[in-house]
Amino acid sequence: MPWSWKVVRIAGIDVYVHATFLMLVAWIGWSHWNESHHLGAVIEGVGFILALFTCVVMHEFGHALTAARYGIRTRDITLLPIGGVARLERMPDVPLQELWVALAGPAVNVVVAAVLAAWLQVSGAWEAVDGIGVATGAFVERVMLANVLLAAFNLLPAFPMDGGRALRAFLATRMEYTRATQRAATVGQGMAILFGLIGLQRMEHAGQPNCFLRQVAPVKLRSEARRVSFVEDQIQNVKYRPKALCPFLSRRKLKGNSRDLDRLFRPADSLSHRRLGYEKSVRDLGRR
Repeated sequence: MPWSWKVVRIAGIDVYVHATFLMLVAWIGWSHWNESHHLGAVIEGVGFILALFTCVVMHEFGHALTAARYGIRTRDITLLPIGGVARLERMPDVPLQELWVALAGPAVNVVVAAVLAAWLQVSGAWEAVDGIGVATGAFVERVMLANVLLAAFNLLPAFPMDGGRALRAFLATRMEYTRATQRAATVGQGMAILFGLIGLQRMEHAGQPNCFLRQVAPVKLRSEARRVSFVEDQIQNVKYRPKALCPFLSRRKLKGNSRDLDRLFRPADSLSHRRLGYEKSVRDLGRR
């Protein structure tokens, strides 16, 4: 990804930091300094955001290492202000495997939260939840609650988030893969609209109506819905033609091993793998 710098390599996976993430850290530090004019507050604020994103990296490694168990390599992990992105070479072919890969990330956050909660219980360092905020409260308890929120948020059935991918994998055990993707995407669109409306309503009740957001947010939500629908249409219409894509295959003797061809021709996310119908074309080509 452009404007990204490699910071570490763990388990054969490169971890990159995007320039915008560094801007976020700088903004956090400046905000704390502007509010308190105290170096300790700046260090604590920056330390919290770094601890939070360390948990995000662990979340992404949960996906990556689980995918590695199924022979799927992760190209890299990039930290952005909105979270982390693990670029898997492909998604698992088996729905149950995709389910485990999707749930592995939130599971890491649950484990981290449980370990921190146990430490707080043993040390007696619990504080009232009412006093916990982004910049207030005990440091460890804030990190613990942040992991709980990360796990809960990522488990929302809003495709392509972890919960949405888990939903698609579950549906794919009961129906054709493309239909499962469409159902999961539809649920994700519905949740996006729902959260958008809730956010606007809360702004109204808080006495801070924002005319710009009230006008732009519905348009943005509709455009996202159209974009996802367009992607779904493309998934349905794509047809693989190995001979047209790679003419030299007609001169090779194919031994029915369509798995190698699968890596060449299918999309990275394997959304329409089960409906593209290229395997019959491969078999027909092999008979020539």
